[in-house]
Amino acid sequence: MALSVVSRFSANPTTDHWLAVQRILRYLRGTLDLELAFSGDLRPLVGYSDADWARDVDTRRSTSGYLFGTGTGPISWSSKRQSTVSLSTCEAEYIGQTQATDQGSCLALAQLADVDECDIPTTIIYGDNKGAITLAKNPKFHGRSKQVDIEHHYVREKVEDGAVGLKYIGPANKLLTG
Repeated sequence: MALSVVSRFSANPTTDHWLAVQRILRYLRGTLDLELAFSGDLRPLVGYSDADWARDVDTRRSTSGYLFGTGTGPISWSSKRQSTVSLSTCEAEYIGQTQATDQGSCLALAQLADVDECDIPTTIIYGDNKGAITLAKNPKFHGRSKQVDIEHHYVREKVEDGAVGLKYIGPANKLLTG
C-alpha cells in the first residue's frame, strides 16, 4: 500500500516522497528473512473484502482490497485505488466486492483441474458492509443505488448463479484493516 501511494508522485517527487521511499526500502531490508509458510490440509477457498471510503484526500477515491486463502496462508491478495469516485461507503464496498469476486472466480476455475466440477463449493467472501452484501443479493434493492456502474453488478450475477456467497463479518473479526 505504501509503495502504491508514493508511486503516484514519481513524476514530480518531493523530499517527503524520497524519505518515504527510503523508509519503505529499510522496511523491506529488515524483512528479507520472512516468508509465507503453508501447512496442514487444503481447505475450501475463502475470501475477505474491504474498502475505505474516499480516503485519498487528493482525488476522494476509495481503496479496496481482498485476500484469499485455502488454509493456513494467503494465496492471493490486492490493495488498489478504485478507478471511480464512490458516492457512499456502500458503493465503495460493492466495488471492492466486485474486484474480490472477479479474483475469487479465477481462483475457483483454477481448482477445476484438481476437483470434479460438481464438487466445487461456493466461494465465500466475507465483507463488513451489510448494504453492499444486500445490494449484491437483492436486485430489487437498486432504488437507492442507481449510481453504481453496471460493471459492478458482476458480483450480483455470481451470487445468483451460486459461484460466490457473501457473508457479513463484524468489525471485531476484521482481518483487513483500513
